[in-house]
Amino acid sequence: DECFQQFGGMRWNCSLLSRANKSSFMTLPDYLPDGCKEASILKAFFSASMTFNVARACKDGQLHQCGCSRREKPRHLPAEWVWGGCGDNTEYGFKFGVGFVDSREREMNYPRYSHELKIMLSNLHNNMVGRRTVVGLSKASCRCHGASGSCSMKTCWHQMADFNEIARELKFKYENLPHLVKFNNGGTNSDYENIDNDDNTQQQPATDTSSNRPTRDTLIYTEPSADFCEALTNTSWPGTHGRQCKRGEPGSEGCDLMCCGRGYNTFREKVTEGCRCHFVWCCSVHCSTCEKYIDVHV
Repeated sequence: DECFQQFGGMRWNCSLLSRANKSSFMTLPDYLPDGCKEASILKAFFSASMTFNVARACKDGQLHQCGCSRREKPRHLPAEWVWGGCGDNTEYGFKFGVGFVDSREREMNYPRYSHELKIMLSNLHNNMVGRRTVVGLSKASCRCHGASGSCSMKTCWHQMADFNEIARELKFKYENLPHLVKFNNGGTNSDYENIDNDDNTQQQPATDTSSNRPTRDTLIYTEPSADFCEALTNTSWPGTHGRQCKRGEPGSEGCDLMCCGRGYNTFREKVTEGCRCHFVWCCSVHCSTCEKYIDVHV
């Protein structure tokens, strides 16, 4: 799970689903309120994952509704390079995400100025950020052809980045979230004009770089988050008690932040690992097994 890989060392470690809501991957865990920072990154992850998986399934021939990408050859590629192969169909994956992920939000007819409408608009925005991240990190991938590896000709196609790279970019967006967003019009569809431009959003750059208004590529949140230090009453969140931390680290994985000022305990733990490895002809590597003690901080 890429979300856990990115956030596993932080106070909030992307624990997604409580036992009560494992039936839907799009359901927020019971300890996260709609509109908070953590909900915003989960919405983006869900949307990006849907776009990525559908685009790749199209390429692999797993869906009869779509096939390889029909994206035009990028202008920066030399004219003699062949634009072909079977590319990831991010166009279809993007549109499918709009129709499937966003439809659950759009089918609700919330009153103007209502809290629910504000949450819906922010969810739609963050869904779009997830899709745009997949598309934005895609690029042309090329393969050489020619006698004796001369690479006299190249065939290129449209390819998405590994999802690990997409996940890292989404985490970066989470870590650089602007201040809590307030809707100028009290929560109406005109608050963010980009939300309803789904068909064109792939090609439109972010146009507003002011600190108070998010761009098309900026995650937004509308509700404050918990500090996640302690267990949250009547939810599945257990707090950070018993979690491992890194002594001396200044960041989110450090003991000062992870333990929320409570202090921490250190104990010695015996671990086994490969050691004294050497190459054996031909062709393998043989290693001994060694034991050592490490300090563990919890």
